[in-house]
Amino acid sequence: MARNLIAAIQEFDESDRTVQLVDAVMRIVPYAPDYRHAGQLKMLAQQLHVAPSPENMNRIRVLAQEDRVGDALWMASALDTTDKAYGVYSGVKQAVNLFFGGKRRNVDFDGAQRNDAALKALGIAYMVHKAIPGTISEKAHAFAEYESGQMLIAYFAGMEIALPFADNLVTEGPGFLDKLLTTTLSKQIQRLSAIPGVGSMDGVQDTLTAISGSLKNGVNRAQDKAPKLADAARRFVPAVSHMADVATGVAAQGVDLMPVYRLLGARFIAEATIRRGHVS
Repeated sequence: MARNLIAAIQEFDESDRTVQLVDAVMRIVPYAPDYRHAGQLKMLAQQLHVAPSPENMNRIRVLAQEDRVGDALWMASALDTTDKAYGVYSGVKQAVNLFFGGKRRNVDFDGAQRNDAALKALGIAYMVHKAIPGTISEKAHAFAEYESGQMLIAYFAGMEIALPFADNLVTEGPGFLDKLLTTTLSKQIQRLSAIPGVGSMDGVQDTLTAISGSLKNGVNRAQDKAPKLADAARRFVPAVSHMADVATGVAAQGVDLMPVYRLLGARFIAEATIRRGHVS
């Protein structure tokens, strides 16, 4: 898994389907920032109105070598991993399946998607905790203010919650995310803590509590956009052969996962590093 920030930023091209999916999601979720691709740290600094002076860029490159950055990048990659140690089974296709299949016909996959959503929320909190220095409150405030933080919020709210749980949001309202995290988080913390290379989890749950308000605000904005999000997913997610019909809600064993968290996670970690290195 990539621990090099420069390599992580350079991994994606504007024409990649993952980039196109993220761009589409940002256009659909209200108040999400426009996605502007940046394939280099210098380009991202310019987009963030940080002068890419030699002094700034040298400091940013030094900060990019810190363990905290490597740990955060590890998580960005881990959230898109399907190996047995991590076991993330659900993804964009399963979210689409749940939307079209209906809640009552997808009990097993509904549970898997709930676990996955809680794990993704925990992973985002891990990246926030590692990438941003300061108190828990300062980390949460920066996450909500950063452009890339708002992108993570919009993607999580739209694709991890609003799309697969459209029915639940109608019946349970704003409290759905709280209930999901309350009922599944303990298991997901154990699951994540057991992965080799995860690093210290100290403070991560507190960070998740601190950013949960921002995540819930994102869900409130995205909750009625499930049809548009499903259409975007079907346009940009590559087809998988032998996949069961979406009406059944059964995902194929080889279901692909779009590496969205590698893209948005690297961007978020890079923004946090750029802002730390900005001296003029």
